[in-house]
Amino acid sequence: MCFYLITDTRFESLVKVLGNDEVFILPAVCLRELPIERRGVGREAEFISTKCGLESNKCAKYLSALMSLGLVSKEHPYGEKASKKSIYKLEDFMFRFWYRFVFPNMSAIIAGLGEAVYDHEIDRQLNAYMGLIFEEICKQWLFEMAKRDALPFFVGSLGRWWGSNSATRKQEEIDIVATRRDDALFAECKWTNANVDTVVYDELRQRSGMFHYGNRHLYIFAKKAFSERLLKLAYEERAVSLFCLPEMIETLEGGQG
Repeated sequence: MCFYLITDTRFESLVKVLGNDEVFILPAVCLRELPIERRGVGREAEFISTKCGLESNKCAKYLSALMSLGLVSKEHPYGEKASKKSIYKLEDFMFRFWYRFVFPNMSAIIAGLGEAVYDHEIDRQLNAYMGLIFEEICKQWLFEMAKRDALPFFVGSLGRWWGSNSATRKQEEIDIVATRRDDALFAECKWTNANVDTVVYDELRQRSGMFHYGNRHLYIFAKKAFSERLLKLAYEERAVSLFCLPEMIETLEGGQG
């Protein structure tokens, strides 16, 4: 079993949370194995305790302590607070990067193979890792647009949704969902070097159809650009709003001052 010792001021907070009779070390696997991409599976605390080799009650205590420090949060599908389809996720991006890339390759890094680790282990996974980060960027951008009253309706909360499609009996996921009365916003966030094409729009339209709102507003966010077909569709049919990262940054900078 590998352990990680919290050495900053959050360690003092952890001591207060767990009590003086606790051993103040957190199993690193508990952080590394948080099932960020196991949406819809359920019983995540049990899954984590099994992966950590800890008793479920002790694992629950660790998770509770980590949540109290803001390092971990418990997420439900948007609009389903009572759902059992919850997941635990790392909130601290430094911890996400550390346990995704650094911790598993520590021996090689210490041996001076840091550049090789990047070339062979990190580089090929970076786009997948950045996908979750890009979702957070898009959420923040939408909140900023809400402050400027630049969205189709007031957005006070938003989040991811995942669950079963009763029509296809498949597990589906939507990166961002926001609702208010008879309005709903559905968004996909694509962190890829390729141009985002109409297939993403088709999937988003199909998935949004699972929700019964009078006004459905579709958004697609991209790292770089969109295909000509998707741009034409968005312009001629006004069916979807498209934003790439450079445009998002430009919009934010244009509102400063």
